[in-house]
This record gives sequence, C-alpha cells and structure tokens, in this order.
Amino acid sequence: MNVADVDMSDGALLGEISSVTSGGMKVRLHADTVSNEALSAASRIGQIIKTPVEDAWVFATIRSMAEGRDNSVELVVEYNGQSAGGKFTRGVTYYPFPGASVYQATYVNLSEIFAPQRSESIRIGTVVPTEDIAASLLIEPFLSKHFAILGSRGTGKSCTVALTLHSIVQQLPNAHVVVLDPHNEYAEAFPDNGVHFNTENLDLPYWLMNLDEHYELFISRHSEGRDAQQDVLKRCLLEARKKSHTGIHRSRITVDTPVPYKISDMMAALDAEGGKLDKAEDAKPFMKLKAKYEELRSDQRYAFMFSGLLVQDSLASVLSRILRFPVSGKPISTLD
Repeated sequence: MNVADVDMSDGALLGEISSVTSGGMKVRLHADTVSNEALSAASRIGQIIKTPVEDAWVFATIRSMAEGRDNSVELVVEYNGQSAGGKFTRGVTYYPFPGASVYQATYVNLSEIFAPQRSESIRIGTVVPTEDIAASLLIEPFLSKHFAILGSRGTGKSCTVALTLHSIVQQLPNAHVVVLDPHNEYAEAFPDNGVHFNTENLDLPYWLMNLDEHYELFISRHSEGRDAQQDVLKRCLLEARKKSHTGIHRSRITVDTPVPYKISDMMAALDAEGGKLDKAEDAKPFMKLKAKYEELRSDQRYAFMFSGLLVQDSLASVLSRILRFPVSGKPISTLD
C-alpha cells in the first residue's frame, strides 16, 4: 500500500492533549466514552497514538502513565500528506496544541511506519503489540550513522550482531565488513561468507603504526627517562621513513605517514644518534630503545609485525587483504 493512500481518519478517539512541552506531551484519556478494548490498548507503555497538527498527523509513543489517565508521550514521527508528498518523516515540524484530539494508531499506520515496502531493508523483530508487523531497518540510513546494540549479560547481543550482519550481506553480497573480535566469538558465526584473521594468517606491518603507537610499543609507560626516549625515537623514526621511501618527497613525510620503512634503518639511526659525541642526552635512552627492540623481535607474540617481508607491502595491499577486493563471496572479515 502506498503511504499516500493511508486513511488517517481511522482509529478510535481516545482523548485529548492536556499539556505540551518541547520533550513531549501529556494525554488525558476519555475513560467514559472510549471502549474498554481501545482504552486498554492505549494505556500501555510503548503504544503508538496520533494527533492532527494543521495538515499533518503526528505520531507519539506512550512513555509513562500516571493516576488520572494522564499519560506522558514522546513525539516520534510525522505524516504530511501535502508538503512531504504523503510520506512519514522522522521528527516533528509543528507541535500540537493542548485540547487537540488523540486517536489510536491503526494497524495500517503501524505497518507503514515500521515496515516500509522498500528494497534493502532487514527485519529485526516484530512491532509490539502486534504479532505480524515486521520491525525493519533500512540498511543505508542504518549504516550511515553510529549505533549500539545494548543489553545485559546473556541477552543475546552477540547473536543479534551476527544475525544483523548476515541479513545485511544477504542483500549486499559485495559489502566490505570488518568485525573487531576481541573475545574471538564471531569466527564460527560466518563459516561460509567470512574470513577469520589472527596472528597466524595475518601480518600487520610495524610501519603502519603512527608515532603514538610506536611510543606505546617501544617505551614502557612508567619507564624512567620516558621523555628522552620519546624524543630520540621520534627523530630516528622520521629519518627511517624518509630514507626508505622514495615515492613521496622527503619534505612531505612525517613521523605518522604510513609508508614502509626498514626497522634496520631506524636502528642504524639510533646507533648514529647514540654515537655522537655532542649528543645532549646520556646513553640510557638509546640503550633502552635498543634493548626493547631486541626483546620485541624475540617475542613470538609480535612475529606478525616484525617479519622481514613486510617492508615490501603497501597500505593498499594491507587493506585489500583485509577487505578483499573483490570479496569473492566472503564480505565479512573477523579480526581476532
């Protein structure tokens, strides 16, 4: 059904607006004239009601109830059959006035609000209190903003994320989805349409790190003389980046530029700095940085970063390995 064909006059008269604020309004129900069925439906938190405002209809959700049938409602969506072309729009243009009549939202109204007949939408549940109106999300607007899936332990947050991603890639098989998986729980959720990366099958070059990440890796947080070590590392890192890369003019390369460089060049710069007789620092910062590098190179947990072949990679090759262009039927990447 086209939204323009919706008869907004349908729906039982429930009562009238008693007060309006910028955050919502209060509705007084007519307990004496409204049928028990309609009154019962309108006296539940989460119910949708509607009220006319000039040439439009405003829909609202009941948020709280109080003695005396004064229900607090939150304005949600507006239907304008003229200026908006007969479509529902999020938010409210004009607020209703106290005394305006309030009606029950019909089955057709709820269907048009929550289950629009548009392509590239996914179903996430059912609209309460109905049993068959789908609660849908339009994929493009959904993914164009930040969102969160919240819930207490054991309520199914991880399953909801997995099912949502499955629904999205079913309609968008050439999408590129990266799941950061700190608890290693999503690899089994995408056995056929995903690729799982861990330290055994993915190399992330050390040169991808910016200056702050170099600090975090090479210098202990509470290390004595941390400021001096940071100053030395910054100079040596910049020298190594400029020496190893010829595709960009040296003056445009900074310590944060993600271009490949040889770790041996940074160590050579460190040796050269430490061997200067006119250096301002003592030898401790240089010795600590060299010792830390030797420690990292011998630690197998960091083998995925310090492979000698990684300097041949580029930023494009690293991204294409994770996102896979083309996706070849596996649009989802999970990173342990």
